[in-house]
Amino acid sequence: METKEKNTGMRKGFTTGTCAAAASRAAAFMLITGQDLDRIDLKWKAAEGKIMDVVVDGYDEEIEQYFGRTYADSPDIDGRVWLASDEDLSEGTFVKVQIDGVVEGDLSGFVVEV
Repeated sequence: METKEKNTGMRKGFTTGTCAAAASRAAAFMLITGQDLDRIDLKWKAAEGKIMDVVVDGYDEEIEQYFGRTYADSPDIDGRVWLASDEDLSEGTFVKVQIDGVVEGDLSGFVVEV
């Protein structure tokens, strides 16, 4: 009789349980404080310190910083990745960004490779 080994490795990604826990936490916060939450920063906390591939979407003149998105993000729907770069970047360019923070649901980081 042939048996299959059971996979005991940790899974990565967002499970239904993780999403339910985040929603419960947000609901409790809103009930206790009376404040509304626009976003839950759950997925971004795991990104801090990682290097991610980001496509440059543009440059914000007001804050003088580039912005883009990861492969998993939809333009104008998901959060942005704010990029610090010593070099000029063009829209549509893919760069490697080391993520160093999360601000109001958006990632921030610096370009490590163009």
